[in-house]
Amino acid sequence: MGFTDDTLRQDWLGTQHLPVHDEVVATAVLAAAREAGVTWLDTADVYGPRAGDVERFLATRRSGFRVATKVGLRRAEGRWAPDGRASAIDRAIDASLERLGAIELLWLHAVDPRVELAATGRALARALRDGRVPAVGVCNVSVAQLRVFADLFPVAAVQVELSRRDRAVVRSGVVQEARERGLPVLGYRPFQGRERSGRALADPVVARVAARQGASPAAVVLAWLRDLGVVPLPGTTDPLHVRDLTTRVALDERDRAELDADTELGAQLRRPRAARVPPAGGRRVVLVGGTPGAGKTRHTTRYADWVRLNRDTEGGTLEGLLPRLSAALDSGRDVVLDNTYATRAQRNAVLETSWRHGARVWCEWLDTPDAEAERNVVARLLDTVGHLVGGPELAAWNRADASVVPPRALHRFRAEVEPPDDTEGFEAVVRHPFVRAPGTGRPGLLCAPVHLSPVHPVVSAAVAAGDAILVADWAPGSDAASRAAALEAQARAAGFEVFAASCPHPAGPPDCWCRPPLPGLVLWLARRAGVDPAKVQVLAASPTDRALARRLSLELATEP
Repeated sequence: MGFTDDTLRQDWLGTQHLPVHDEVVATAVLAAAREAGVTWLDTADVYGPRAGDVERFLATRRSGFRVATKVGLRRAEGRWAPDGRASAIDRAIDASLERLGAIELLWLHAVDPRVELAATGRALARALRDGRVPAVGVCNVSVAQLRVFADLFPVAAVQVELSRRDRAVVRSGVVQEARERGLPVLGYRPFQGRERSGRALADPVVARVAARQGASPAAVVLAWLRDLGVVPLPGTTDPLHVRDLTTRVALDERDRAELDADTELGAQLRRPRAARVPPAGGRRVVLVGGTPGAGKTRHTTRYADWVRLNRDTEGGTLEGLLPRLSAALDSGRDVVLDNTYATRAQRNAVLETSWRHGARVWCEWLDTPDAEAERNVVARLLDTVGHLVGGPELAAWNRADASVVPPRALHRFRAEVEPPDDTEGFEAVVRHPFVRAPGTGRPGLLCAPVHLSPVHPVVSAAVAAGDAILVADWAPGSDAASRAAALEAQARAAGFEVFAASCPHPAGPPDCWCRPPLPGLVLWLARRAGVDPAKVQVLAASPTDRALARRLSLELATEP
């Protein structure tokens, strides 16, 4: 069976909510779908009151249908969680084949962020090579993820959530990427999901077009998606509703214009990008992006005469900056924006808004290594607060001053980031490598409390050389100030000075910058002692100390 023609662009019915607990009703839904000309049933190994129940129900009632099923999620404690391990993918495919007998199309349900993408992709490629499945599609992917999978096996189709009010998916660029590759795009939840479908179908624009066409609102929404080149993937629990899902409505130009208005899908899929980008010579917008702590604020000083927009100083959200961007461009000003802009979707919102106002957009991306960004974030914390804070106190500072950033902000950026490229529509993407200005200060030695009693020979040698001795300690639940004072007193009793600090915060996801191997303690101590952080040697007492040295590119101290 071929999957490069119109096979996948035929009518589909989603079965996530198929009421298999009521065999009569569920069978009637399938019978109505068969009579209405539905070609494909879309299911998943996790659908049903119990995982696999919908697949088992369809196995004996699939005559006249092609069946596509999904793997890559597991049900744990009432929740669905991604599981992209190769072994889990293999087991799931075999289990679905055992229940269904055959699969016309296999979907990867979701990407597992804990598993290397290529490992999941290779498992799917093996299922193709060994003939267990004839075709594989991917669901809920980013542009970068689609590109990785497409390098590993021939992707048959892409499935994402799409409705008239969707913004995130079309802004992400994955629909456009799939179309450029000639791949069918299936849109699930075309009515915004069960909870919001009533509101979506009561939309006055949809109702007006439906009245003119003499069709149901559902048929109009599905016709509009098809008109945009999307294959809608609706579902229903009522056999009487199936006919609406397959009724064809021929939209005219007036219908299209009304349905497209104020929708991201209509704006971006109806007109090619070349038709949306304004001619050269108008206003200019520069988007400065990169990890928290990359140095974006400093970078924007080169645009001193431009309007600067940043949600940390303006307040609100990235979405909330767009009306201000529009107003600045309408007033004839050039604009520079400098939040992280980690994702294509976030950047696309700036591009599309700027284009509508006749401005072209350049991207300047600060390629700042993680360790350097962490140093900058800690330095900003110390400049603002005056000392290290963590836990609820750090969270409170972050709420009061967005420049005070907790570790989770950098972790979230690393998990979400899609580095910009020239397929997004920028006039240019300029990457700026990070260069730290030379520091000042004396050398220092970072050691642990265990190195003070007895005094370690490396510590003695550093004291003799006039280096500052920095003592970092992690003591969950302790009084950090009292512990540091005791360590400093212990050193004075031995005849030398140390600068000590302790992290009192517990294990688990870090909510402070002082827990090793994060750099907070060493940077705070270096500041107190007048030490150039680049001149610190680390006397390691544990693997964590060695990890800190690697993180900050510090030299490990050895015996004199």
